[in-house]
Amino acid sequence: MSFDDVEICLGSEIKARSDSKTVFLFGECAVRANKDREGAIKVKGCPPKAADIMMALNYNTVNKGR
Repeated sequence: MSFDDVEICLGSEIKARSDSKTVFLFGECAVRANKDREGAIKVKGCPPKAADIMMALNYNTVNKGR
């Protein structure tokens, strides 16, 4: 499985690259810093719960399309 087009953003200073196909925003700061990013997977919380992160990753990468 390739993760070349997946980007994970954490913290308030990070901006997602424009060429990433799948962007995960983990935490309130990352969500705010990338508020204009359409189609991003947002996992809210400060910090986000580990279970919520795992569910987002699993649903949007490993089990995508199932």
